[in-house]
Amino acid sequence: AFPQDHAVTSLAVSPDGKWLALGRSDNSLILREIANPNGLKIFAGHTGAVTALQFTGDSTRLISGSADKSLRL
Repeated sequence: AFPQDHAVTSLAVSPDGKWLALGRSDNSLILREIANPNGLKIFAGHTGAVTALQFTGDSTRLISGSADKSLRL
């Protein structure tokens, strides 16, 4: 299950279909392995809502963009 305490502002699925990423209004992002509902990681670092997410073509990296005008890899 996902923490539901903040609005989802962006969403991405990895090209290999293994990962789901959710950007949130609290400046964090959630990364989850689709086959493992308990494998949930929450990342912080942006100072604004996460507004864009994109996996690389090989599904090994996630790029996030934020209302704080920054990108993170």
